[in-house]
Amino acid sequence: MGSRGQLGIDLLKTLNKIGSVTSLNKSNGNLLKLDELFKTFENIKPNVIVNAAAYTLVDKAEEENDLALKINYESIKEISTYCYKNNIILVHFSTDYVFDGKSEKPIQESHPTNPINFYGYTKELADNAIVNSRCNHFIFRISWVYSKHGKNFPNSIIELCSTKKIVSIVDDQFGSPTSTDFIAEVVADCLYKKIKNNIGSYGIYNLTTNGIVSWYEFATTIIEHAEKKGKQFLCPAKKLQPIKSSQFPTAAKRPIYSKLCNKKIINVFSVDINSWFSYYEKIF
Repeated sequence: MGSRGQLGIDLLKTLNKIGSVTSLNKSNGNLLKLDELFKTFENIKPNVIVNAAAYTLVDKAEEENDLALKINYESIKEISTYCYKNNIILVHFSTDYVFDGKSEKPIQESHPTNPINFYGYTKELADNAIVNSRCNHFIFRISWVYSKHGKNFPNSIIELCSTKKIVSIVDDQFGSPTSTDFIAEVVADCLYKKIKNNIGSYGIYNLTTNGIVSWYEFATTIIEHAEKKGKQFLCPAKKLQPIKSSQFPTAAKRPIYSKLCNKKIINVFSVDINSWFSYYEKIF
């Protein structure tokens, strides 16, 4: 599900390597139309359901509480129950926003959740619902997600610096930029190892790259990388302005520290993970 989103597009490429894939999107796999969705499941008879669909408008979720709850929590609760009853593996994607950002070291999967915005609250509810359903599941907690396609931080920064002379970026929020092609490769690898070779175990896994930067440092690297390739900007990297979160108020609060510890997935599935920039460099 969510096959036309930035993560779904890359998942289709990697999941096709390990089995037959039926892609679902809003037209044939709408999380707001569960009766139709379950009929689709009955026709397909999947062994695995991979859900890359979600309500991701973090600021708007503060206003659209009901819609965010229906998509991110209520639908997932029903789907996880369906998976349990039909012995289907559920793969779901969670977020660093289930945490409050007060940690001073990489956040482990067992760290207590405490979301500080409504979007994070809906994702926390979904995580708990999946676990409580007792279905076989992988919950991958991801953060600072981007890809070559779609609306995301790198593409937005490139557009802003191309059209504006002054661009200000928050410099007191920290995390690990994580590309969708990296996520898709690791997810397919973990699924293959578990299904084909019974290696590893189901559960919650942080899935993020190595290294940590602020949004300002990330933006600076993006523009510097493009400049090295010959692109020119109205606002070059050296003119980007660092600001504090207090100077850029948003409807939804953001966690200050979002670095997720990835040791569990490395140890359980023998995943090789490199620095965040090595993955960025491959696609931009």
